[in-house]
Parts: sequence; C-alpha cells; structure tokens
Amino acid sequence: MQKRIAAGIDSQLQVKQAEAEVASADQQVALADQAIDAARFALAALLGQGPDRGFDIAQPRALRAAALVAPPNLPADLLGRRADLVAARWRVEAASRNIAAVKTEFLPNIGINAMAGLTSSSVDNLFSLPARFFEIAPAISLPIFDGGRRRADLKSADASYDLAVAQYNSTLVAALNDVADKYSGLDSLATQIAAQQRAVDAARQAFDLSQQRYKAGVGSYLDTLAVQQQLLTAEQRMAALNAQRIDTSVRLVQALGGGFESGDNAPPLAATEPGR
Repeated sequence: MQKRIAAGIDSQLQVKQAEAEVASADQQVALADQAIDAARFALAALLGQGPDRGFDIAQPRALRAAALVAPPNLPADLLGRRADLVAARWRVEAASRNIAAVKTEFLPNIGINAMAGLTSSSVDNLFSLPARFFEIAPAISLPIFDGGRRRADLKSADASYDLAVAQYNSTLVAALNDVADKYSGLDSLATQIAAQQRAVDAARQAFDLSQQRYKAGVGSYLDTLAVQQQLLTAEQRMAALNAQRIDTSVRLVQALGGGFESGDNAPPLAATEPGR
C-alpha cells in the first residue's frame, strides 16, 4: 500500500486500513503466546515445580486430528467406569446394608447367663420393673424396651436408602446426557470439518489462480495478498475445528469413565464392590 501511495495510486486511507490489519494480527499472536505460557505454567504445576520449569518444556508436535472411533451403539454399561456412578452405587449398597443392620436390632438378644440372674423363672417377671432395672444383666436387649427408637431408626434408614437411589438415578441421567452431548458434538464437528475443508480447498485454488494472474501480469500483487489472507483465515478455522474435535474426543472418553479404547483392546469395567 505504501508503494501504491508513492506511485500516486492510493491514499492514506488504504494504508491505515492495512495497518489496522497488521495490529490485529499482532494481537492474535500475543494472545497465542499467552495461551502457550499458561499451558507451560499449568504443566509445571502438575509436575509439582515452579513456573520456571514450564519454559524447559519443548513445544510438542501438532496432534493429528482424529475423532474417537466408537461403535454406533455404545453399551450403557461403559458408564460403569465413571467414578461418580461407582460412588453413587456404593452409597446405595451401603444404605441397603444399613437397613438390614437396623432390622437385626429388632431381634431379641438375651444372654443365657443373664437369664440365670433373674429372681424368678417366670416369664412375666422378665418385664417387671425390678428385673428390668436391677437383675437383668447388660447382655439383655429386648425391642420392647425401646421399640419406638428402633422404628425411627428403620424409617431413617429407609429414607437414606431412597435418597441414595434418587441420587444415583440423577447421576446416571446426567452421565447419559453427558455422553450423548459429546457424541452429538463429534457428529456435528465431522459435518463442520467437511464443509470447512471445502472452503479451504476453494480458498487454496483461488490463491493459486491469483498467483498465476500476477505472474502473467494480469493481476496485482495486492490482490494476491488479499486472497492469501482469505486462505490463511480458512486454514485457521480448520485448525480450530480440528482442535475442538480432539478435545471433544478426549471429553467423550472422560464421560465414559476414562480408559475407553475402540476395538478389542477396551479395558475391563471398574469394580462394582467397595474395596475390590
């Protein structure tokens, strides 16, 4: 643009517009550098070291954009790997066992040796006040003594079980929605990437034609640079979509509980029993 102004073809308006584009590109470069530094610091923190360690991390090679290859019908038991579902299932099992434990408290637990301490062998004497407070050893525990409390404990255990089941069902529904969302996202990204690839191909062909026109003396170099900028913008969008597809693929693996591999190399499901 400066050469065209010197030749008296254009005005300062075009120069200022070009300078604005350069400033915008510089801002994008600075933003990318800041994102790289933030990633280095995060990796250093994961290593348990200071931010200076991040500057020693070499820049990795670009990941190959490839979506997760998953079967068309994912079995629901894959969600068994999710830690939140395993924990919710264990809470349900613990609440169920707590009910069984509370119910056992309703069974009489009378020690034979304690029975010998009764002043009378009559069964009626078992419920008399003297026998109840003075002559029954601590080994005796009859529901008739505190049946109201035990019924309250059972109701509380039942409520805890119902709450644990409701929480598990809520966690399961959220997990299913999470997987469906990531799976749908991959399908959408595949369509977007196919369309963007056509845009990149068209922009690259336009750039080749502009170069041919410039070399033949038909078009100007300024037109070639403008078309090249369109090509770079299209390639930048394609790179962003590929990065998003990689990220969504990883998030799908995470939604499935982690460790998912397509094919026959899939790891076994997580244990369903606590402590196993």
